[in-house]
Amino acid sequence: MEDNKSNAQSGEDAVEKLIELFSDKNTALLSACEATMRATYPSLPKDWKPRKAECITGPQTSKTDLWVKFDGAPATLAIAVLSADGGGSNHIERHPVDYYVKDLSFSAELIRILKLFTGTTKPCEDNASEYSSNAELSKGYAYFRDLNKDNQKKLLHMLLPHRETFVDKALLGRGEDIYKSKKIIGKDRVELFAFLDRKKPAGSEWSFLAPADVTKAICSHGVKPAERGDRQILLGYGLTLKRSNSTRYKGDTSMKDHLQLQINPRKILNESTDWINFHSLSSKIAFELVTEKTSVQSDAAHRGLNAELALIEKINARNKECTWIVEECCGAEGYGNFKAKKPGDQEKPDVLLYNETEDTFITQGISIKTYKPDVSFGHASRGTVETYTADLGIPNFVAETLRAFAVEDGDGNRTMLNKALPTSQQQLLDFFTKYQRQIVSHVLRGKAYKELKADWMLFHEAKDDQWVNSIGDYNFWYLYPMAKIIDFCCSEPPSLTKAGNLVLGPGLKLQRKGGDGGAKTANDLQFKINPKLIHEALKK
Repeated sequence: MEDNKSNAQSGEDAVEKLIELFSDKNTALLSACEATMRATYPSLPKDWKPRKAECITGPQTSKTDLWVKFDGAPATLAIAVLSADGGGSNHIERHPVDYYVKDLSFSAELIRILKLFTGTTKPCEDNASEYSSNAELSKGYAYFRDLNKDNQKKLLHMLLPHRETFVDKALLGRGEDIYKSKKIIGKDRVELFAFLDRKKPAGSEWSFLAPADVTKAICSHGVKPAERGDRQILLGYGLTLKRSNSTRYKGDTSMKDHLQLQINPRKILNESTDWINFHSLSSKIAFELVTEKTSVQSDAAHRGLNAELALIEKINARNKECTWIVEECCGAEGYGNFKAKKPGDQEKPDVLLYNETEDTFITQGISIKTYKPDVSFGHASRGTVETYTADLGIPNFVAETLRAFAVEDGDGNRTMLNKALPTSQQQLLDFFTKYQRQIVSHVLRGKAYKELKADWMLFHEAKDDQWVNSIGDYNFWYLYPMAKIIDFCCSEPPSLTKAGNLVLGPGLKLQRKGGDGGAKTANDLQFKINPKLIHEALKK
């Protein structure tokens, strides 16, 4: 018997545990059910609650694992269970390649290459040119890396237009009526995901996700070869497309050479939580900061975070007010095939515009700086003296001056830059003058060795909390090529202020971070940008 028998049993156990949660009237589960039902049926009475749940299991062939009937609800709620044990991934779908001709309207050329990839079409002398010269074909099928370069490019390129529908159907179902004892129990269309992580302690092992959150999380990443040896294809984040090698029993070959999808539930959970709940989480944090300790800097940071996520949402919704941003950044006509997403935390762009083409993964990075007209400042970059010394090649004698400026000694003292020895001040200014452009580029555009760069600067003027009603409005959102920003910031040589900080160039200042309640991060160096000054100079 194949291993997926135990996987199937594990899935059944997870469904039984979910049914137990309904019996125990689990608060988190019932809250998720109520939110889902109210979103689907907004006419539900205000006092309606998901009480007296009747759970109905369906066939293993359906995407839905449990249909739940609540008193007073107009229809059943369809729930799918994702469970994670010790392994990394779960099987979610397996079909012959030809199944997708009708199901997803795959073209003849895409079907042809998929059959090469899965081994449905066996390697032989007649089709040797379809594979790379060093392909390992003795196994009777091809890994992605075994295909020739042309077939690799075509396969990724042709999968992309089908990806969202592929993911939607594979995870959420195809909407067929599901019968039990000759009666319809509901439609095979997932409305809520219940994720069981068996590695977590009791009481925290369940998470509940909206289906749209899960599919968006998956589709936030591109279609590309899997990282480990380029053997399979990543259809998105946490979702692998591969050849099936499954068997029902020894000697069975009925499911070999099928196209199989595998999901990594833990990755999906993390990405879904970060991707979808980030906005509500940041709003909650901003709300909690409304205390005596709330600072202008904290407000500005949360305005910026919300602006990034709001812009991503509007671009992906094809909002007409934001079309010009994509057109100017990407040289597109309208939105084209471009979408927006949030890069990783360690990347310089705040928003990434991306479009996958036949030849390359095209991206444009945007850095967003939000400001109020009467309070013009913004964080540009922060790090320790040691970090900047390594990244920028700062000589030791200049690094010592910066260290005395940023790091307090045992008595809590530090030396402002204009109080350093005259020779130290001159050495510092000489270094920042000589390498001004490289340093400004590092601060604003990103580290030289990083793949993603901020190619554009988008200043966002937020006079009040009503800024959300004017996303993309030319009167409040100002877009500049990053090269133009760098040119302006390098239009004057570096200088020292009366307060003892370094002006790297117009609109860009270096200072000690400070604050942080005595934490070591208070000793960091911080570059701050003045969006208002830069915009008003460039708009002329």
